[in-house]
Amino acid sequence: MPSKTDMTSYHARLLEAILFIAERPVLLSEIKQKLLIDEEEMAQLISLLEQNLKARNSFIELVKLEQGQAIEMRMNDVIKKELDAFRTKKSLSKELMKTLAYIALEQPLKYGDLKKVRGQKTKEHVEALEREGYIKQDPSGKTSLLRTTLYFASIFNIDPDHIKETFKEQISKRMQQLIDKKESDSPDVRPS
Repeated sequence: MPSKTDMTSYHARLLEAILFIAERPVLLSEIKQKLLIDEEEMAQLISLLEQNLKARNSFIELVKLEQGQAIEMRMNDVIKKELDAFRTKKSLSKELMKTLAYIALEQPLKYGDLKKVRGQKTKEHVEALEREGYIKQDPSGKTSLLRTTLYFASIFNIDPDHIKETFKEQISKRMQQLIDKKESDSPDVRPS
């Protein structure tokens, strides 16, 4: 029978593998259920993994989300931009991005309200976005409420506790950049 130390080491390696393969925030309750461990053991594993990453001077860090109810393995922001070219990005069509942006800005959003704005492709878009993990549907009476997921927050590097506000801020900044670029590209025309 393996010792408690051996099991802790094994579970710590499993935790690292789970977070690595998930590529999204994972609820602690999911991990505890999978590893058959309690709250105290979970905290110990997280601490052990954090120490291990720190000891190796790793560019990988653990980030706690959802008021500490979820955890994600992320690349350190310092090196992230330098390595972004190697990142596999899931590309969404322009139409799917429009639908996703609308949901992010208006969440929680009733399915019917989205359908009024996005039209006939709504069902197809919602299914695709849900399948990719960007949104989730919660039943609400005869309709459903659409919300973005922790995965969405992770992919777009947005604080999951303030998605709406952060997303609006990022859109405003991007719009200002486009306006500034357009103004700098256009010739200065003055009446004579």
